[in-house]
Amino acid sequence: MSQQYGDAAAAAPEKKATESFQTAQTADGGGKTFIHGEMTAIGKEAAEELHTRFKSEIAETVNGALPEGSDDALRKAATDYCIALVRTRQKMNQKTLKAAFEEGPEALQQKTKSLLSELDELAQELESQLESKRGSSEPDMSWFNAEEKKRAARQKTAVSEGKAQLDELFEGGERLYFKLSDYSSSPLLPYVREHVEAKGYTIKDYAAGYAEDNRKNTVKIGKILKDNPTLLKTYTEDPYRTADNLMVVLTRSYEDLARASFARGWQSCRSGSYSAVSNAISEINIGVVAAYLISDKDPDINNPLGRVNLKPYDSDPQQSEGATGWFQKLIAKKQEAGDDKTDTIYMTFNPIGLHHPGFVDAVNRFAEEHFNRGKVGKFSLRSGCESYQEFQNRTRLPEDTEEMLQAVGAHYKKNDDGSFTVKGDLSLRGLGISRLPDLTNVKVEGGIDISNNKLLSLEGLPQTPIKFLNASHNLLLCFAGCTPVIEGSFNYQDNAYLQTTLGKPQAAKYEYGNGRRDPGRRATSTECIGPLEKPESFPGFKRT
Repeated sequence: MSQQYGDAAAAAPEKKATESFQTAQTADGGGKTFIHGEMTAIGKEAAEELHTRFKSEIAETVNGALPEGSDDALRKAATDYCIALVRTRQKMNQKTLKAAFEEGPEALQQKTKSLLSELDELAQELESQLESKRGSSEPDMSWFNAEEKKRAARQKTAVSEGKAQLDELFEGGERLYFKLSDYSSSPLLPYVREHVEAKGYTIKDYAAGYAEDNRKNTVKIGKILKDNPTLLKTYTEDPYRTADNLMVVLTRSYEDLARASFARGWQSCRSGSYSAVSNAISEINIGVVAAYLISDKDPDINNPLGRVNLKPYDSDPQQSEGATGWFQKLIAKKQEAGDDKTDTIYMTFNPIGLHHPGFVDAVNRFAEEHFNRGKVGKFSLRSGCESYQEFQNRTRLPEDTEEMLQAVGAHYKKNDDGSFTVKGDLSLRGLGISRLPDLTNVKVEGGIDISNNKLLSLEGLPQTPIKFLNASHNLLLCFAGCTPVIEGSFNYQDNAYLQTTLGKPQAAKYEYGNGRRDPGRRATSTECIGPLEKPESFPGFKRT
């Protein structure tokens, strides 16, 4: 890489980092923040129109492949067969469909049955487990101690109140459909542009994949990138090039959650029918909501692009053990006021499938608006939620900067101009936050630890020099918004979705690599190394 997007200029590191960030800001999307997705509800009629269009497209496909003079029996069998192909993510083309349709309705029915056998197994397992739970009595809590009984009673109340809230939100249904608007910027685009322009081309349409030469001849960007396999692969997988007809489906359907990883394009511990169903029933019953990223041509979530689960975390206004400082005062204040209400927030788990930052950010924003706004404190994952390698506890920080500093136990001074100076280090480690608080008016004399969170970007960090920055174990795409100058180490290990080092700071040492499963992939360098420079150290955990 050239210095334009590579090494921070030693003479003017702050200026160079800012230029890189601004370039990305306006390059693709141009939102106010580097990663910015929003969901807009489309309403029941518009959702029905999606299903109507899907059926029409199936009918058109069937009509194009049916033999002349076909009767209703063959037409129905052919339609069922095509729907089964869609549900099982099989490809369709006129040649193979014509050959299949010529075999007649009985053969098509057998093919359809064979295709759907795995999904039928799931449906039978779901019905069996739901039947076994119908009419079941309350669990025996006689062996619980007094505190356990109180916690169980609080959760039961929280689940009941949460169900009423979800019933209102979903209008009694199981799915909500949203248009996804992605105003994010691609952290890869500046690197692709640099490579393309060095070959004498200019980018015409990044998302569609076209560039042009000085004679206005159109050339595919992928063809220009062939001499750089790593850049080509990353460009091909860049989520910002996904078509703009994307939607989000929020669902609390047993079947939708049971199919979280069952017969999908990705694998997880829920790929077996029993575990898929048992987890789905347990989690839907206590308030879990799934969010799927889909094409608007796939309203029934047959071939989703990605998924992220929203899970409830509850506060315990009576439980002060382990709380210190500002949080202890918050609990005491509630207790004095006789406020024993359990607050519930919804937080996203790690995305699976296509890691589309605008999608994840949009779901986070939706949760903030509909569930979390105004709620601060420490929250625990609701009992009964599967939590493999996820946070059992999450923290909601106050929006006010001074209260936030108090909440995290920072030793600070408020300056005459309203800014703040933190004496020593500032730690936001392990809070489970998905967005940084606004620290742009905070000067930190020590270092900053924001590791072990769910951060998609570093926006919000101070723009004055700091001693060190530990941003490891997050979901960073790049380093946009990073503090420009770090006197010591910049640790960004185990950010599995890192695409580029765009916005990288000047630092004395860089700690990089994804070594969660293989510590040998972790390393240090005096240069900022990313997946474009050393892909073998950044295998990621992408599931496609």
